[in-house]
Amino acid sequence: MGGTDPGSGATRSSGASRRDFLAGAGLTGAAAIAAGALPLRALAAGDAALPPLPVTADQRGSEPASRNLIVDGTAVAYLKKLSGGEAFADVVVEAAGPDHVRHKHLATTQLAPLVATVGREMGGPLAELIASTLDGNLATKEVASQQLDINRHVTSQTDFGRARMVQLVVPKLAADSKDVVYFDVTLAAGSASTTTPGGTAVTTTPTQKAWVASNFRVDIPGLPCARVASIDPLTVKVTGPSAGEKPGAAKSAANLEISNLVMAISMADYPDWEQWHQDFVVRGQNDAGHEKNGKVQLLAADMSTVLATLTLSNLGLFNLSTEFEANSAEKISRFTVEMYIEKLGFALTA
Repeated sequence: MGGTDPGSGATRSSGASRRDFLAGAGLTGAAAIAAGALPLRALAAGDAALPPLPVTADQRGSEPASRNLIVDGTAVAYLKKLSGGEAFADVVVEAAGPDHVRHKHLATTQLAPLVATVGREMGGPLAELIASTLDGNLATKEVASQQLDINRHVTSQTDFGRARMVQLVVPKLAADSKDVVYFDVTLAAGSASTTTPGGTAVTTTPTQKAWVASNFRVDIPGLPCARVASIDPLTVKVTGPSAGEKPGAAKSAANLEISNLVMAISMADYPDWEQWHQDFVVRGQNDAGHEKNGKVQLLAADMSTVLATLTLSNLGLFNLSTEFEANSAEKISRFTVEMYIEKLGFALTA
């Protein structure tokens, strides 16, 4: 439902969910668009999944085949999907006047966040942006998107200036999964301008060392982790600048909201986890000195080469649960642990 403009009787409609997201990132109002920097008619609209659908001969050269994401001049190689970056506005519905018509007009124009679904070959600059943001910095990078034709020639380019990460989603990892792992990285910028530079798209050469959801290893010193069956998705939300502050402006620290670490583990490892549960939860030995640190490593197919590492700092166990299922002789019995995380780190390796 739309809100009401104070003193006017006007209500706002449409774009509520997107507006709420931008408000959480500190991007509403005039700070969302740099004055004169956003040619609305030139912005590219809609999602474009990679790889593209087949294009017929009469469409070649006229329909965009894909979108390219450029971060500090480096193209993201494993870009599964890129959406957002369009201009949008709320609609204000005024109270009915003497003509008995509820007139409408547009309110503040804003930019939808860019959401990039990326794999391991995300490129150094984007990996640096993720790592720096998770380290508590409101870091920024120069970001642009390109519309490409079927021959990967650039048909248009939208420059977003300096953008920052406002959300990161790490997908579920599971020992029985064959899915390729992609991170969802949400970027917010304060301006956009579109050009038609032409030429061939910036490309990188993938190493083909893709992340696979079943290739992971957990290490929490003092606890058995060799039989972790799955890890639920992790989400990090980044609080943005205060109202009126330009999104690209530097700031000393970012406020991170990190979701809980939820893992399913074989019952063979239950005793040691139950002991920590008794100490930390039941007996109340849960100060900082009794928290734990650990890491999740994403591995290559040889289950030895480390491709990336998520570091887990100040873990605190707050729930341990088991589930009994009758007639489940062929099913591996597991228990579930839930832990809070105070700090999450990220690093690409080999």
